[in-house]
Amino acid sequence: MYRLPRHRRLGRLSLLLLTGLLAAVPAAAQGRSEENRRRVDEEVMWTSRPFDAINGFLVEGPFDRPSGLAYDPAAGEVFLLDVDQDRIGIFTRDLLQKFTFGGWETVPDSRRMTVAPDGRIFVLFARGDAVRAFNYRGEWLQDLVVEPIEGTPILTSIDWSPEGAILVGEGSSGRLLAIDPDDGRTLWSLGTRGYGSGRFGGIAGAAYSPDGEYLYVVDPTTPPSEDLRDRAFVVQAFDATSHRFLFGWGSHGRARDDFSSPDSIAVAPSGLVLISDTLRHVVKVFDSEGEFVMMIGGVGGEFGAFYFPTGIAVDQHHVLYVAEQLNKRIQVFQLFRDQRRRIPILQPGGRAKNLRGKPYEEVGYDAWRALDPISGGGN
Repeated sequence: MYRLPRHRRLGRLSLLLLTGLLAAVPAAAQGRSEENRRRVDEEVMWTSRPFDAINGFLVEGPFDRPSGLAYDPAAGEVFLLDVDQDRIGIFTRDLLQKFTFGGWETVPDSRRMTVAPDGRIFVLFARGDAVRAFNYRGEWLQDLVVEPIEGTPILTSIDWSPEGAILVGEGSSGRLLAIDPDDGRTLWSLGTRGYGSGRFGGIAGAAYSPDGEYLYVVDPTTPPSEDLRDRAFVVQAFDATSHRFLFGWGSHGRARDDFSSPDSIAVAPSGLVLISDTLRHVVKVFDSEGEFVMMIGGVGGEFGAFYFPTGIAVDQHHVLYVAEQLNKRIQVFQLFRDQRRRIPILQPGGRAKNLRGKPYEEVGYDAWRALDPISGGGN
């Protein structure tokens, strides 16, 4: 019986082995591809969708410079402060106006605002060392004068604490103060002037995590030297009880988790931390530990874009309200967890842009099957 020479038999064997390997590589690659696709299809991420906007008061006319925003979960009302008109408008969650109050004689040179669970409204105004208090329908109650710590107080921010105090940023001392909403007494203070952990060049806002574990404080100032910039944070997180510094994130740079002009902070029921950046025309969203989640907006006047966003507020249903100074409007977004699904790039709609500012060609997914923001179940 004729047999192939040894060198030809070995060559044929090598060819068979090579053919088998080449057949196995696509199968292995296909298996990995299927595994990656399955993993991606199961991934759930946060995203947002704009669904409403208003540009003025019902009777008083267009907004001039909407700035401060607050949400009262007890009444389900949205409060807007227009700092040019010195007027406060109260709206339903659907932005139907209930009424307004204010004017130069009522809240002169108004700047910031917060709302207590009992409906009392607290406003920073022309008197830099005091907070003006109104009842839930705009009737003046009193002026709360803040006790000086280092020189005359200069109040820069105002927020509400779940422990029943007003949180104010005090510029002279670089401290966050908790004051009694009934008599203005200082209950406690946090921080000192400077840069680095536990120090503030200024304070733009403060907010608690929904579980009461963290207290977040936003510093809008830019450190004057590179050495100070290396150890400073835009956002600092403290233990909500002991006020011990825990961690921080963000600087004044160009990275996605950096800032140019941070203005306001709000925390969603899920623990998401939202911060408006006025000069970048976005709202940046982070998880409770400071990891970047997404970015909403981008400069423009169209639906879903911003032009100098300032005040923000989030309700118990993960609805985000954003005040825009130069677009002169309040814009409303639904925050929700979303399951991303892969689509062909050339499929209709594949070239649309999502609210994170990236084409779907870059992301590779369609937008998007909405899930219930709390439970993660389908609608």
